[in-house]
Amino acid sequence: MSRTSTTDEPLDRLNKVLRAVWREQVRVKSDMARKEADVIAMAASMQLITTKVGPQRFAKTWLITSKGLTWLAEKEED
Repeated sequence: MSRTSTTDEPLDRLNKVLRAVWREQVRVKSDMARKEADVIAMAASMQLITTKVGPQRFAKTWLITSKGLTWLAEKEED
C-alpha cells in the first residue's frame, strides 16, 4: 500500500482550491472544479466560496468570500 502525499490531504486540497479561486478564475464547470468536486462542495458548504454575486444573481465562476480569505490567512500563519 502506498502512502498518500500531504497534498492529497483534505485540508491541503481545500487550501489549494481556495488559493486558486482567489487568484484565478475557477469556472463552475472547469476541469479543476470537476476534479476537486468534493472539496468545492465542502468549501461552498462552509461558506468559504460562492457563486452568488447579488440578490438572485449567480456567476459562472467560484468567488472567495471574506470568510474564505480569513480561513486562508489563518492557515498561512500556521
